[in-house]
Amino acid sequence: MTQNNIDLNLDIQKAYEESLEELSSVLKVHRDTSSRIEDLVANDACSVSLLKCLDSIFKELSDNRSVYPQVSSKGHQLIIDFCEANDLQWRKIKLTPGWPTRDSGTILGFTSEQIDPCLFKWRRNQSPPCYEAESPLLSKNILINSKNKDQFIDHGYLFYTTLRNHDRVYLNQLWQIIKSSLLGNLFVLIAISLGISLIGLAPSFLLSQIIGSAIPNASISLLLQYAAVLVSALLTGNLLNLVRNESVLRIQSVIALRLGPALWDRILRLPVSHLNQFTSSELIERTQAIAEVQSVLSGQTLIAIIDGLLSIVNIGLMIYYSKDLTLIALIVTVLLAIIAITAIRATIKLQIKRFQYESKVTGLTQGILSSIESLRTTASEAFLIREWAKLFGAEQKVDYSIDTINERSSVISEGIGQSLSIIILLFTAYVLFSPGQASQTLSLANLLGFNSAMGVFLGAALSLIGTIVVVQQQVTFLWNRLSSVLSHDVETGTKFQVITKPVQSIQVRDLRFTYPNSNREILKGVNLNIEPGEHVALVGTSGSGKSTLIRLLLGFETIQSGFISYDHQDLKKISLPSLRKFIGAVLQDIELLSGTIGDNIKAGKNISEDEIWVALNNAAIGDKVKDLPLKLSTPVTSGGANMSGGERQRIMLARAFAQKPSILIMDEATSALDNVSQSIVENAIATMSCTRITIAHRLNTIKTADRILMMDKGVVVESGSYDELVSKQSAFWSLVRSQLDAEASIQKTKRSNSF
Repeated sequence: MTQNNIDLNLDIQKAYEESLEELSSVLKVHRDTSSRIEDLVANDACSVSLLKCLDSIFKELSDNRSVYPQVSSKGHQLIIDFCEANDLQWRKIKLTPGWPTRDSGTILGFTSEQIDPCLFKWRRNQSPPCYEAESPLLSKNILINSKNKDQFIDHGYLFYTTLRNHDRVYLNQLWQIIKSSLLGNLFVLIAISLGISLIGLAPSFLLSQIIGSAIPNASISLLLQYAAVLVSALLTGNLLNLVRNESVLRIQSVIALRLGPALWDRILRLPVSHLNQFTSSELIERTQAIAEVQSVLSGQTLIAIIDGLLSIVNIGLMIYYSKDLTLIALIVTVLLAIIAITAIRATIKLQIKRFQYESKVTGLTQGILSSIESLRTTASEAFLIREWAKLFGAEQKVDYSIDTINERSSVISEGIGQSLSIIILLFTAYVLFSPGQASQTLSLANLLGFNSAMGVFLGAALSLIGTIVVVQQQVTFLWNRLSSVLSHDVETGTKFQVITKPVQSIQVRDLRFTYPNSNREILKGVNLNIEPGEHVALVGTSGSGKSTLIRLLLGFETIQSGFISYDHQDLKKISLPSLRKFIGAVLQDIELLSGTIGDNIKAGKNISEDEIWVALNNAAIGDKVKDLPLKLSTPVTSGGANMSGGERQRIMLARAFAQKPSILIMDEATSALDNVSQSIVENAIATMSCTRITIAHRLNTIKTADRILMMDKGVVVESGSYDELVSKQSAFWSLVRSQLDAEASIQKTKRSNSF
């Protein structure tokens, strides 16, 4: 494998490293931008040990068996190949001071002396918890602390699982991703919450003791003792709450760090044809469900559920005071729970309608704001405002219904709660004024203690019921919105073959294609064979299938019938992201990224500034960028709205050139360039050692092609060089003649206007 290919594989990881940096920074693990760790592990002797370490990490992240790379590699490249073969994401990290005592997940590290690979595994059962180094090359495992951490270099790797090997994504699969990292933190959270619940019994119990014994006996010392115990309980409870909040934050960080990358990786690997089924606003709203689900499962939700479950300890204290009053309280609690569940379920159904209206309002608003000029040109403002008002009004009606249900259920629940207090007081009065043993056990002190314990139990129980119903309904709804996007097979996975070397030849056999929800067949049995280094031009009238053929070659659309291969490797069996690393494409509908000119050229890859300038010069825009005050740091707005069509096109050409592709695909890529700029671009392309496919209408763009394919109604009707096709005076000649006639007419008009 060449160094260029190694660098290309390294570059594709940069976007993932940067996107994961902020998440991982919560765990105090930071990315090192100054060190090239690949130089540290380019060691032949450690390859076997490195594979064992990687295999161990994979077993922690997945239930599947690992797949060893198909190519022979070593060091850093072995890590890349293993992750590609097993669909793992990875990132380089720098271990900051104090890292041995902070759980950041299993880390691939290296010894300081021999640069031998080893695993840093978190051992929470140690006192204090710390990392332990494991490796076949170590004589024994080493517990890492501040004294011996210098035995290991302060660089390593973190790995993240993906969801690429599933046709659909289910909630239990998400649980499998976070389970190993979450269980320990959940046990800690439950233990702390249990301690808080037990301490929470103290105020109720001490209140009854103060009323029942300290005050009647006028015992100042006893009162002070109870007060000291109460203050101690409150302080301890507050300290435990602080620890619990830290644990909750930790759980939230783990969920975000594990789920976020896996879900977004899945979305970014979905086929373009599947994503095109949704509008941009729908995609934004549906993908935001990732953050919304994490928000629903926030720290307060976890605390409410755990506290509700542990509130059962208050029932024991209530029974201690009075079994009869406890039974009454439980009956009323069930009644309140039924009312709460009914109200919540009713509002959730309305919430679904509200979300639907909100999605429509958002989409219409985005459409209005993005096409204000067109609206004013056609004087359509009033019509769209009416449509917007209709949808917004329907959304507000649903909001009003939700508020009405909440208010009514609140009033009913408050009335029942007050009724419970009255019932308890009446029952207590009956017991106190009736002869018998019961009147001796239920005193005023016990009544106050019971009321205090009941209040804690009732609040926690109702909060638990409401939280569970809301979480279940909201998570189900949000997940359904998200799963509609995720419910499609991805473009990559262990079942696909990873392309590890440049491809140059293309074979197409009997290719047929029809767009979904359309009866018109766009391609009708296209056959094509492109040799390495060949320049092939596709020409034809609009709608002849040229751009559709390009989309199929890039894997943007799914092959329905026929066969496409690269270097005789079936496209259906190829990992498309690995293939596209070697293809430079400039398409009609590709827009510039929001950022800088340099960002757009690099497109997330590790391309040097010198290489960027070479690409810009080859795209005939280098001099213009040099004249700009900020040069490569010049801002580019979303879509390149602050640039002309020719400038956007040249920057996209420079982006393709900078990748040094083995196949270059250009769909009307120079249509906005003048003749001088086009000549510069053509000369630059001529020096590139690559296979070329060009779609263009301008004759001077296709004249130099080795072969021209004339397409008409989804079929290749003519094939040959420019001179051969012109000499036939058939379909291609008709296209050429019509263009020459049009150019002659334009020149004639210009001459007549000059007089």
